[in-house]
Amino acid sequence: ILPVEQMGPELIEFISAPPVFRNENGDLQFEEKELNKILNYIDEKAGLDFREYKYATLARRVARRVNICKCKNLGEYYEYLTSAEEEVEILYREFLIGVTKFFRDDKVWEKLRKDVFPKMIAEKKDGEALKVWDVACSTGEEAYSFAMCLHEEMENQGKNLEIKIFATDISQPHLDIGSKGIYPESIVADISKDLLLKYFLSKTNGYQVSEKIRRSVIFSRHNIIKNPPFSNMDMVVCRNLLIYFQNSIQRKAMNMLHYALKKEGILVLGTSESVQSHKEYFSEIDRKWKIFKNIKPSTRIKNGISHATAAGGSNSTLIERNSERERKKIRTQAANPIKQKLQTELNETILEQFGGASVFVDSDYNILQAVGEFRKYANLPVSGFSINLLDMLEKDLKYIVQSTFNKALQENKRMVYRDVVIEQKNEKIGADIVIKPFKDHSLEGETNYVITFIEKELNFSDVDEVPKISPSNQTKEYVASLEHELKTTKEDLQTSMEEIETSNEELQAANEELLASNEELQSTNEELQSVNEEINTVNAENIQKVDDLAALNTDMNNLLKSTDIGVIFLDPDFKIRKFTPAIKKHFSLINGDIGRPIDNFTNSFGLTRKQSFLDRCQKVLETGKILEKHIVSREGRNYLQRISPYMDSGNEIDGVVISFIDIETIQKSKEKLIASEKRFKSFYEDDPVLHVSVDPKTSKIVHCNKKAVQNLGYETKDDLIGMPVHELFDKDSQLTAMKLKSSIRKSGELINLEQNMITSKGRILPVIINATAEKDENDELLTIRYTCVDISALKKAEEQLKEQKNDLERANRDLEQFVSICSHDLQEPLATIK
Repeated sequence: ILPVEQMGPELIEFISAPPVFRNENGDLQFEEKELNKILNYIDEKAGLDFREYKYATLARRVARRVNICKCKNLGEYYEYLTSAEEEVEILYREFLIGVTKFFRDDKVWEKLRKDVFPKMIAEKKDGEALKVWDVACSTGEEAYSFAMCLHEEMENQGKNLEIKIFATDISQPHLDIGSKGIYPESIVADISKDLLLKYFLSKTNGYQVSEKIRRSVIFSRHNIIKNPPFSNMDMVVCRNLLIYFQNSIQRKAMNMLHYALKKEGILVLGTSESVQSHKEYFSEIDRKWKIFKNIKPSTRIKNGISHATAAGGSNSTLIERNSERERKKIRTQAANPIKQKLQTELNETILEQFGGASVFVDSDYNILQAVGEFRKYANLPVSGFSINLLDMLEKDLKYIVQSTFNKALQENKRMVYRDVVIEQKNEKIGADIVIKPFKDHSLEGETNYVITFIEKELNFSDVDEVPKISPSNQTKEYVASLEHELKTTKEDLQTSMEEIETSNEELQAANEELLASNEELQSTNEELQSVNEEINTVNAENIQKVDDLAALNTDMNNLLKSTDIGVIFLDPDFKIRKFTPAIKKHFSLINGDIGRPIDNFTNSFGLTRKQSFLDRCQKVLETGKILEKHIVSREGRNYLQRISPYMDSGNEIDGVVISFIDIETIQKSKEKLIASEKRFKSFYEDDPVLHVSVDPKTSKIVHCNKKAVQNLGYETKDDLIGMPVHELFDKDSQLTAMKLKSSIRKSGELINLEQNMITSKGRILPVIINATAEKDENDELLTIRYTCVDISALKKAEEQLKEQKNDLERANRDLEQFVSICSHDLQEPLATIK
């Protein structure tokens, strides 16, 4: 979506673009060759043939894309179309005017619910299938509408039918949408609350058709012009598709729709469409809403072109007469299949009558075909040329033929006139005349006649006989007068009929023009509705985006007002776009300063740093990399100055954003932390005991102090760091340490454990170990710090005390022995004295 400031110029350019297909009078004119190139390319790339659609409709859609793509003409647009793959899809979506919604045209659905659906359901027995073909179903709303209505009526009547709705379209993307059955929340405006709750499931992004209805609709890709139609359908729905087809294709499509319907099947068309070309096959249920019933089912698919047109293509100049009706008959006569049919019928008749001459005429006595010795009974007129049989017969014979012909015409069966005497060249010929009606369904149901002249007597006991006529001279004159009057009347009548037929043709042509205009208007209305829906969708999206943007701006303004961080937005020329109130600590700004260059203002970090600040802004503008710097204000307060690139909607750099983050508290804490670390480091390094920190995962030393290096006999800390800690202990101590390792992990400490360490030279160093587990805020073990107190002197003192103890014990034993001896020696003299 374009930025707001660019929309105005773009709209003006679009509106002022010259029309692609209009001349000075405003009429739609286009070059079919160029348009066909585009349609051929669409067919080649997308497999969709639009060449049978009305070119005027397609031309309007192409013209719209030509303007949008800013091309000057069709040739330039064709070049663009072949180079941009996405334009192919966009264009054929333009051609497929998918205007649809649930229950479109309320009055149509009201009529169907009231008069059509109940009867369709009632005529079905439980377990039978009710089949509907929805042609050009688009995204499926119409097909699902029929499914809901039929299910509702089926429930009302308590029937159990298998409802199958075949929904077809030439657009696979449309069919995919219909197959998923998920529609936006806006459908609540088209569907009643009861149907919505009954047949739809609420989703986060709209509504989904229930499984019950979804199973009733079968979606498939189908082209009504190119693919074979369905058959034996109870209903065929084709609304507002025929209006886009050319007239000849409309007839072909109607053939397909007619073939698909069973007898008494229902056809539903758009309000601007009709069954004019097939009106003899349908009866009207509702003329206004274009609902019809099939009264004469089709047993084969017709080619959509009338017999007269097909036959008359190359033979239209064979013969010309004033009556269009006669021209159609003569053109019909020229069609080879019909000639063969007539020839067969004539041969059968002659064989049936055992010979003779036969002539095949229409109801006006015009000769269509003649075989046998026909010249025995007829002569060419004296003047002029005529193919009318009555003009070639002798008067008496003409009366007889007319009389018998009228009988055959009235009773619609074969008639015979016996024993006719015919005078030709002073020769009398006896003959019987047989006239047989012949109805050829291939000639639009017209009845013609076979007139056979038989010279010998035959047995016609099974046919009705006309009484013989013996006219007198007076009667003949009266008949001749009547005949002349009748002929004049017929000629007048024929002239009037031709005039009426001409008027009818003119009216029909005018009616067709009106229908075409109506279809064109309906097509245009559909296009406008499609465009209107697109505009409404875009407007809704724009309104939502405007609301989102307004909310975002409100959030942004509240954020800018409430934040303690000083932020200023600059354009590429370093002019002020926006700033937060907190920036006033660094620049003397007021709201009216927006749009002024930033270098016009004094700052809180000194003039000497001003140019450096602008240079850093320029660097960010050029490189797009964020720059940060620690600065101190004149008041001695600490700030983090961050300069970031300002990115526009096209992800292009369009300025810079400078923020001043107050890090005074952080800086003070950092200084305290540094002092604390220094004190801890001094304590750690200068402590008279050994400190060794070990990684609990690898059991390797990661840190130690100087005392550990000295007492263990190493030269530097690097000699100890990375060494497995168990290598510093003797074997007995190693076993003890492994047993106590898990205890340290659990309890987090080890207290006063006496162990023997080994120096680099292999000397035993007795120590007392205390261990502490160091953990992070998530109680994860980071390191184990061992504090080892050298007890070598204590051990030596213990040895000395032990030796002194042994000496004292030994001296005590000697003293006791001496006392015992002395006591014994003193007791001896005393005993003697006694």
